[in-house]
Parts: sequence; C-alpha cells; structure tokens
Amino acid sequence: MLGALIILFCFTFYVASQFQAAGTAISTALPISATVAMLVGATIVILYVFLGGFWAASVTDALQGLMMLLVALILPVVALAAVGGPMALWEGLLALDDPSLVRLVDQPGLLLAMVFVAGLFGIGLGYPGQPHVVNRFMALESADQVPFARNVALTWAVLIYIGMVVLGWSGRVLLPELADGESVLLQLAVDLLPAVLGGLITGGVLAAIMSTSDSQLLVAGSAVSHDLRSGRISLAMDRLVIVLLGIAAVLLALFFPASIFDRVLFAWQALGNAFGPLLIVLLFFGRVAPGHRLAAMATGFVLTVAISYFPQAPGNAVERLVPFFIALAIAFAGYRRTRRAN
Repeated sequence: MLGALIILFCFTFYVASQFQAAGTAISTALPISATVAMLVGATIVILYVFLGGFWAASVTDALQGLMMLLVALILPVVALAAVGGPMALWEGLLALDDPSLVRLVDQPGLLLAMVFVAGLFGIGLGYPGQPHVVNRFMALESADQVPFARNVALTWAVLIYIGMVVLGWSGRVLLPELADGESVLLQLAVDLLPAVLGGLITGGVLAAIMSTSDSQLLVAGSAVSHDLRSGRISLAMDRLVIVLLGIAAVLLALFFPASIFDRVLFAWQALGNAFGPLLIVLLFFGRVAPGHRLAAMATGFVLTVAISYFPQAPGNAVERLVPFFIALAIAFAGYRRTRRAN
C-alpha cells in the first residue's frame, strides 16, 4: 500500500511534466494555445492506453523510440552545420561571454566539482527505482534476451544523449535570446528544417513524451487496482485511476506551473530513492525483513521530499545520494537480519 501511494504521488508530478511538454511541443508547431494542446495530448495518451494496455504501450514505445533516435541523428547535425562546424560552435560559445558554457564542470573548486558530478551520477542511481522502467522487463520473451536488449538500450542512450548535448550547445549559439530554453529543440526544428521534416521532428518529441506518460499511467493504474486491493485485479478500477491521475496531472500542469526539468527530476528522485535501494538488495543479495522493507521505502521517499525544500548542494547531490544510501543501508540490514534468522 505504501508503494502504491508513493507511485501515485510521484506520477502525478511526472505525468504533469509530460503533458506540459506535450502542450509546448504542439503549440510550437501549430497555431493553438498550450492549454488546448495539453488537453489534446493528454486525451490521446489516455485513449490508447485504454485500447491496448501493456501491449499497446510496449509496441508504441518501440516505434516512438525509433522516432526519437531519428531526431537525435538528424537535427543536431543540421544545427551544427548551421553554426558552421565544431570550431565555429566553440567560438560561438566563447563569444557569449558566459564562462559556465565552456568549463568542463562549472564549479569554483575541486571539492564542489566532485560533489556536482556525484550528484549527476545520483540521477543514474535512480533507474532501478522507476516502476515504469523496470516493468519493461515483462516484455522480454526470456532471460536470454537480456544481453541483446542491454546492447540496444545502451547504444540508443549514447546516441540520444550525445545528439541532445550537441543540439543544446548549438541552440545556445543560434538562439541566444530564446526565453524558454526547454523549447530549443522545437524552435530549431521550425527554423532549420523544411516543414515536412520539422513535423517529423515535432512528432519525435511527442513520441518521447507519450512513451513515458503511457508507461506511468499503466503502472499507476495497476498499483492501485492490485496493491491497494490485496492482489485482486479490477479492470474498472485500473481505468478509473488512469483517468483520475490524468486529470490531476493536467490540473497540476495548468495551475501550478514549474519547469519540466525540475518537475521530472523531483519525481524521478523520489521514486528512485524509495524503490531503488530495496530492489538492488533483493536482486543481488536476497530476502529483506518486512519491517526493513517498509522502512527503506519510507525513508528514501520522505528524506528526498524533505531535503528538496532546502537549499541544494551542487548537482543536488545531498537530495539524490543521502536518502539513497541510507535506504540502501536499511534494506541491507534487513537482508542480514533475515539471513541470521534462517
């Protein structure tokens, strides 16, 4: 029950960020308001989750992932060419007279730089705690497919991240006065590409949004219909939760605006610190005593939310790392207790 409530809380913020991003994407490409665009995007996602459940989400994720890869391969190259090449990009960043853009780590000393980098690695530690990511293993036909899936996922991620970093640098040079930095990809697609390709790029952005939000809605629905009902599945309850969570996320995005990036990272970290440490101990060591399971989840989640209200260390290192390792220690202590009992 605690796990289901944590998922519902975090996914409301997470899905709100996805719908907000969808509104930005559609309103940039089409002459409609962001509010209308957000409502349209939310409706589409909820409808196709209803139509096909996990199967629909898995198939659409594969297609949407290919669209995202297409964006990462095409637009950064076009943007870099528009800047004039790698040397022109470097000179353009220098010309902006912002030292933070050309430093390897934008911190005043070695210690703070190490804290900043550790905080960024803390984002990666959150991966095992993401229910909508972990449940994708259900799509494998057998454990023999894990090595192939791992190679595909890592290759995809490397290409995506390199492309988006290059695109961000190029956007700094080409659009120095852009007010909303989170819309740089869409704006460059409109400015640099023919209308047809620009439309495909916008579709790739929407694909990224939809492939995340549909997974989250499915997990949230199953968490309530299964975990809050003592393992008894209710399709009607599942669908009701999906609709209510979608509505709550839209209202949050409309009336409590925040940057997409900040909202995503808050939800990501709360989930990662709540579930990740426990899952790691369960997978690599063994059973954990029930009380320690509960304590690990509650500690990771509550500490992350509490620390987020205070001034942050570079890279949000304290918020990302301290709750994670405290929860990890609690889970490991629960494993040792179970081992001694046996």
